Amino acid sequence: MEILAWNCRGLNNPASVHALQLLIQQRQPSIIFLSETKIADWEYMRDLRLRIGYLNCEAVFSVGPSGGVAMFWSDGVDIKFRSKSLNHIDVEVKESDGSGIVWRLTGLYGHPATVDRHRTWALLHSLSAECSLPWVVVGDMNELLHAYEKEGGVVCRESQMQPFRDILSFCDLFDLGFQGSPFTWRGPGMRNRLDRAVATATWTDVFTAARVVHLAPIHGDHTPILLGVYRCSITVQEHRRHRFRFESFWTLHDECQDVVRQGWDTNVLGFP
Repeated sequence: MEILAWNCRGLNNPASVHALQLLIQQRQPSIIFLSETKIADWEYMRDLRLRIGYLNCEAVFSVGPSGGVAMFWSDGVDIKFRSKSLNHIDVEVKESDGSGIVWRLTGLYGHPATVDRHRTWALLHSLSAECSLPWVVVGDMNELLHAYEKEGGVVCRESQMQPFRDILSFCDLFDLGFQGSPFTWRGPGMRNRLDRAVATATWTDVFTAARVVHLAPIHGDHTPILLGVYRCSITVQEHRRHRFRFESFWTLHDECQDVVRQGWDTNVLGFP
């Protein structure tokens, strides 16, 4: 299964719809999450579903000339709707391979204004408390985790990025990384990584081969991202690199301080 997430900057014009149709033709994703749809007409949405070939849909219409989110999924994908707002659509997905595995997918559109970003973190906080299923969140989060995720323009302040890190930590979500260009948004004289996928450890334990790919720019200022929801075979799992877990009793070992000191004294190229 593959999930396409894209801030399309308006599906109310032929160019963006054509770009979406090309993406579908190239990747044939099972689920599509779109933000900034700028659609406030259900008749138009019904027509759009027919044009792109995805009849299953949940949407929240835009208020005024901006905003709007939508999630489409293909026939055969077993989805149970949970909740939606101007900034998210939350669903449960049941695997169709007979395993009985159920996991949670949230398409998220972060508040574009910095002053309102706390509302995005409050939304994640609330969603996290609702359910303990393996969880993945994907979309345009409109915030950076690290300063190096921005090129050009004013340097992003630590005080602005820290609340994003804090809420991910609170929700036990961590960034899934990516393949492709390091940036997903471009503006005058700058580029940022605003679009990403984050997941809980329980989700990555199920989908051990999951990966995020930044696709080539196709329309507008945001790059579409593709989340591949893949489960490894037993053979691959036996050889995969396990996620590091810290054990508190290690600090009681006589050589603990020496090992930590040697680690910090090592010269590292790039970001330690």
